[in-house]
Parts: sequence; structure tokens; C-alpha cells
Amino acid sequence: MTITHDSPPAALPVRPEVIPQELRDETRWVAWRWEWREGPTGGKWTKPPVDAHTGRCAKSTDPATWAPFDVALAHMRANRLPGVGYNLDGSGLTGVDLDHCRDRESGEIEDWAREIVTALPAYWELSPVLVCPSPKFCGSTPAPAGVAGRLFRRKLCSGPRAIRIVGGGLVD
Repeated sequence: MTITHDSPPAALPVRPEVIPQELRDETRWVAWRWEWREGPTGGKWTKPPVDAHTGRCAKSTDPATWAPFDVALAHMRANRLPGVGYNLDGSGLTGVDLDHCRDRESGEIEDWAREIVTALPAYWELSPVLVCPSPKFCGSTPAPAGVAGRLFRRKLCSGPRAIRIVGGGLVD
């Protein structure tokens, strides 16, 4: 699938009932929107966070721009935005994207990614973007020694970062 500036990629719908209550109970939520950004090698769609109180850009390091889950979800719905995100900064949680590890047609996860998912029992879900269906992890479980090296070659984040969450569990 070719990504163009004409229209953003399709996004999975947010399923609030699948998102763990422990995450929904925290005031660390933002909405997000699609934004096209040009770069030196072409353009790409990005997912900047949106402050659910003001509709302006949220900051992953500024709790004043975060909201309770219900407020972020209501803002997302009222403004027809594609999703919500959870800010990791100061939460004690870690997020990781396992890009390009899931077959589009069958939904099967590659062995190397399944090993990581199995080794880190936590909340895992699909990426909100259908173009690159990749599982996301959100949890505080330390990585076992054999898995840690593979994790650090992936997108591992735990500081000032918002991760997009849709409630798209790996197993429905």
C-alpha cells in the first residue's frame, strides 16, 4: 500500500472496553490527529497528540495538556479524530513497537515477536494504523535477559512519549 499526501491511512477504531482499567484510571490521556509532514526524503503522516481540553497540541512532558481517559475519548469522538494516546512520562511504564512482525492477511505474528510478547506478560495491542499492523506493549515488567537485546533494537520508549492506544488486543 502506498501512502500519499492525499488522504491519511485508515486507523483502527478505539475500543475503550478492551483498554485496561488501570490505564483508563490515570490522567495521562490525549487525543491525536493525522498531520502530513514533509521531510528530506519525502513526506509522511504523523500522529501528533492533541490536548483534549483546548484542541491545541499536547506535550508529552506537560501534564497540564493531558486529560482523564473519558475526556480524551469524548474530545476524539466530538472532533472525529482517529484516536487517543497515553503519556508514558513519569508513569513507570514502558512502551515498545514491534514493527513489521504481523502478516496483514493471516494476522500471524512472527516467531521473534511472539517470543517477546510471551516473555513480557502485559497489555499488548495492535498498532492503531492498519498500514503497519504492529503489536504494542505497555507494562512495567522488566525484560528477561534473553529478550532484552531484541527489544532494544525495536522502538522502546519509557520517557517523554505518548503511545497511541486503541484497545485492539492481539487476541480478541
